[in-house]
Amino acid sequence: MAKALMADRTYWSKFMVLVSMILVFTVFMSLIGFLVGYFGFGIDIRQPNALSNIDDPNVVGLLKSIQILTQFGMFIIPSIIMAYLVSGSIGKWFTLDIYPGGVAVLTCVLIMLCSIPFVNWLVQLNAGMDLPAAFSGIESYMKQMEESAADLTRGTFFHLLHIG
Repeated sequence: MAKALMADRTYWSKFMVLVSMILVFTVFMSLIGFLVGYFGFGIDIRQPNALSNIDDPNVVGLLKSIQILTQFGMFIIPSIIMAYLVSGSIGKWFTLDIYPGGVAVLTCVLIMLCSIPFVNWLVQLNAGMDLPAAFSGIESYMKQMEESAADLTRGTFFHLLHIG
């Protein structure tokens, strides 16, 4: 098996290559997302308010497409390329050749299920938190942001089962 291209490089140079790939592929995939919006959804993204109408199903579909493509460009593509550059074997780098045991899978599922009440408790704690009077401006700003986020989650943007 041939030696990987970056196997003997320093950690710093590997890190800089990874950061560069993340930036390049994120921008590249975002541009592809905007082109998909322009040609696929018929939305003129050059207009400043083109993506502000989240009640329009085409805008929602475009935002979902841009989000998916950008996340692929930021997380998936650079990690796969970097695994190949550093180790030469993507499967071995991500330990895809080792299968977890049944106890490990069961433990993970139980931890996820048991953490749900704790997360709900944290949400309630956060909702009932009152800051001192000196921070009233920050508190009102945070509540306004939470309300706008709640409007988005109740709206059509997060109905993820339907794209387009």
